Amino acid sequence: MKKRRLHWISLDTLHLLGPGASSKLQLAKILFSTVLGILLLPVVSKATHIVGGEIGYKCLGDNRYEITLNVYRDCDTGVEPFDDPAYIAVYDGANTLIKTLIINFMEDDTLSAGVFDTCLVAPSNICVHRTTYRGTVQLDPDPVGGFYEIAYTRCCRNGTIANIVDPLYTGAVYDIMLTKEAMRLCNSSPVINEWPPIFICVNTPIEWDHSAADDFDSVNDSIVYRLCTPKIGGTFDDPKPIPPENPPPFDTLIWKSPVYSLENMMGIGDPRIGEPLQIDQKTGLLTGIPTIQGQFVVGICIDEYDQETGRLLSRTRRDFQYNVGVCMDELTFDMDSKDCSEDLESFSITFTTNAPMLESSIGQIERVSGNTYTIQDLMVGDSVVITYSNNSGICVLETTITSPNCSCEANEDVNPPVSIGDIGNCVGDAIAPLTAIVEDGQTVDWYDAPIGGNLLAAGTTTFITTTPGTYYAEARVIANECTSLSRTPFTLIINELPDISLTSEGAMCADDLLTYSVAFTTNVSDIAVSSGMLNSNGENNYIVTGIDTSLDLTITLTDIGTGCSREETIMPPNCSCDMVEVMPPVSGGDQRVCSADGIPALTVTVPDGQTADWYDASINGNLLASGVTSYMPDGPGTFYAAARVLMNECTSPERTAITLVVDETPTFTLDADGPLCADDLLSYSISFISNAPNVAASNGTVNKTGDSTYTVMNIPPGENITITVEDTSGNCTIEEMITAPNCGCENENVAPPVSGGDQTICAGEPIPALTATAGSGETIDWYEMATGGSALALDTNA
Repeated sequence: MKKRRLHWISLDTLHLLGPGASSKLQLAKILFSTVLGILLLPVVSKATHIVGGEIGYKCLGDNRYEITLNVYRDCDTGVEPFDDPAYIAVYDGANTLIKTLIINFMEDDTLSAGVFDTCLVAPSNICVHRTTYRGTVQLDPDPVGGFYEIAYTRCCRNGTIANIVDPLYTGAVYDIMLTKEAMRLCNSSPVINEWPPIFICVNTPIEWDHSAADDFDSVNDSIVYRLCTPKIGGTFDDPKPIPPENPPPFDTLIWKSPVYSLENMMGIGDPRIGEPLQIDQKTGLLTGIPTIQGQFVVGICIDEYDQETGRLLSRTRRDFQYNVGVCMDELTFDMDSKDCSEDLESFSITFTTNAPMLESSIGQIERVSGNTYTIQDLMVGDSVVITYSNNSGICVLETTITSPNCSCEANEDVNPPVSIGDIGNCVGDAIAPLTAIVEDGQTVDWYDAPIGGNLLAAGTTTFITTTPGTYYAEARVIANECTSLSRTPFTLIINELPDISLTSEGAMCADDLLTYSVAFTTNVSDIAVSSGMLNSNGENNYIVTGIDTSLDLTITLTDIGTGCSREETIMPPNCSCDMVEVMPPVSGGDQRVCSADGIPALTVTVPDGQTADWYDASINGNLLASGVTSYMPDGPGTFYAAARVLMNECTSPERTAITLVVDETPTFTLDADGPLCADDLLSYSISFISNAPNVAASNGTVNKTGDSTYTVMNIPPGENITITVEDTSGNCTIEEMITAPNCGCENENVAPPVSGGDQTICAGEPIPALTATAGSGETIDWYEMATGGSALALDTNA
């Protein structure tokens, strides 16, 4: 009869039909339980999903290549999705980034777990997804360094991988070398035929064809297979870097020595049956016998050479993950429970199996439901052997279940009481009782120590005390007086109320005086306020703003850990203008001007958020202008500015006085005749009218000829003169510049003499005198010609 391995059994002895089978299957049970626990360990949910991958290229002609990237992820413990998009970098031989391919995610599929022994099945938690990215790239046929390196970087691997250092923080690089020689030949890289099985059985030989197909030139190309150390890239904090930030050369992962190395990737736990993993360099046949259970990274390199020249054409790297464990049998048997009877004289068992055929050495097997069965009324001390098999009888298995220890000393049936929780009373509250929960037919005894101690109360599930401390509850079966092996601690805590401390400023009015704020510190974070808005200022500091000034503020503080609460009520402050200090405006300065200059604006300065109102008196008075810091009065006088806060209309109690003085500008009116040359033409004079009390001239002699009339005499000819008139204050001055007249004879308007009449005489009569009359102050000179000629007589009128 063919015997099969059992994948999961109880902690009772397991037997196969055959000598020595029991101990081997018991070992298998323990080993599988261990590895399954390892495989199901929780991992950090950040990119802990990389299982393996490889990259290849296909020549499309004209130096164009189709790049294919296969990525494999753990779909059971990995939570990170495939990249969308994926970034594939192309570097030249100088490690310079040439191009980046950005390829969108298309779809994925789930790979079969597969085992080498087709009669066995892998655990259900083994699952791998695969996706393929494809893109095209155009490359220069003469790369720097003689080759391109095409790479994809991704982090991180499963944290449960056993053969490398820090797997959870170790990423992967899948790359391929495209040489200049390969481009010359328009070569395509070999394509690996299949993905290895995901799950392999411990202590079972591996024999897997890991060869690659070379569709480009399978005759002239030579392919060499070898084990190699995978490359790493990316970090736990930056699991999918853009390739330009992560150039080659890439580091390789670190094997966890001394057990694991490139020559012994999966380790040899039992050298009597184990063989290191190795690959035939010509055929790609992968062989070995793993004897250590766990998850392992395996790396394989495929080098492609031109047989004629021996030159390297391409180098493809693939790494993948082997899960090594005890393979599960098709028949299952799980021991659910062994229960002593209430009187401790008999016991029953409950188990689950998918076997269609069952037999028991003693007792009657009864179906509970589905695949769950029970045997009742087994005598304490007896063992029962259950035989189970499939319909064909090929697999027949048996398990021996021993009697439980049903004595009180074992306490197998008496669980300690269940606490409904420690009691955390608050200061001032009524104290609630400590309460324990036990099974039906049990009661509780209360002690002051976990072992021994004093009995405080017996036979009650509740215990009332007013003294804080820890008390211990022990379960006791009423029927047989058996007690729980351990006691459950219950703690009574009297918790302090939350602290609150208002800041020294207390309640603060808002700028608009319509609301107020309260700042405080507290040692709790659960805070509720009856009005306004609560804000945190960090480090246990809080402020409530926007509280209506007509309302009290009630702050409710709750300690989440203890549930203790307290309320604090704050009265609103006096938020009238009486409580606001508004400084009077700062004067822009008194003004003194001349009447001819016009009336200037008076100015004040107030802080941001304020304006000014102008009055004609320091108290009360008439409002002259509102909401301006600059005021232009109608005339001279003293004016008063009050500061006003825009937000709350509060004004400064004092007003700032600013005085405007307007001095009369003196007048100046030049005589209509203007400057007059002296009779001798050796000086000139001017006359003018001015109401100024002070008059000065830059030249000549000033004479006041009337109340407002002045004459300046003896001004040198040819020199301009400046007249300055000034009021009494000396504030208003006018300067007038007079241009000197031309006092030459050519500019004199001298009328010709008036003829005394022509004279006619007879010959022989005496010659009479000719006469002429000139103007006052003038004389007459006589000439023989109308113009020019010689003078006949000078300075005579006859």
